[in-house]
Amino acid sequence: MKAVDEAGMIIVPRSSGKERTITRSEIESAFNELWVSRELTLASIGDHHSEANPSYIVALLAQLPAVDFMVKPIRLFWKI
Repeated sequence: MKAVDEAGMIIVPRSSGKERTITRSEIESAFNELWVSRELTLASIGDHHSEANPSYIVALLAQLPAVDFMVKPIRLFWKI
């Protein structure tokens, strides 16, 4: 992670070395869907919240203590 502010975050993946911006609204909208529906897929994040960064958003949300995940297929679960 290179920078975080109120607008979002900038990450630099080791694989490409290129900066990627993930907006706060992308993260918040995916989180809100997960919280309401209790389940969220990688495809849903890509289709509805972040076409360019769904895997990074999954990785971020999977770190939350209230979230479990499954790898095949990639899916998040709200566990509380």
